[in-house]
Amino acid sequence: MRNIVLLVYFFILVNLLQSCTGQNSDSISIWQSKYHNFKASYSSLWTLLPSYDTEEKTIFGVIDKKDGKSYIVKITKDVSKEELPDTDYYEYFKETMLKENPNNKFLGEQDIQFHGENYHGLEFLMHTEKWGILKQYAYIKRQGDFLTGIQVSYPILENDTNTEMPLSLKELDKNIKFGNN
Repeated sequence: MRNIVLLVYFFILVNLLQSCTGQNSDSISIWQSKYHNFKASYSSLWTLLPSYDTEEKTIFGVIDKKDGKSYIVKITKDVSKEELPDTDYYEYFKETMLKENPNNKFLGEQDIQFHGENYHGLEFLMHTEKWGILKQYAYIKRQGDFLTGIQVSYPILENDTNTEMPLSLKELDKNIKFGNN
């Protein structure tokens, strides 16, 4: 019995010390492109997806394996807007997203400010076998030489009218840095 009391006391002391020093079991990882002005820091609550980093293409992504929330960034060479106008590109993107599953739905699009830059935002409901229905936002910035695309997804209930982005994704987004922001 004495050993159990000492063990409980030890765990209480460790937790107390961690809370006083601000330490916890949630470690922070940093991922930074060697070729593009992009950096992300994320907690151990997120799992790093396969990433890729070259001068032509950078892909970074994390997922919460408990429910499918994800945040993916893709920076890639782009063709000129004269060859492929924005409207044609966005239409192709929508078709690609919708053809994956006939139940997927396009909800709307608009030009928005995202990370202090002008992006074109597209909103979808994506039906997945593993995670159920995901609300998905795609933010696209075409500059003629490079394209930056961000996809943010999270699960929702089918008839849920409150589809606000989860706090964990909002917090993660605060730690995503493009350029000088």
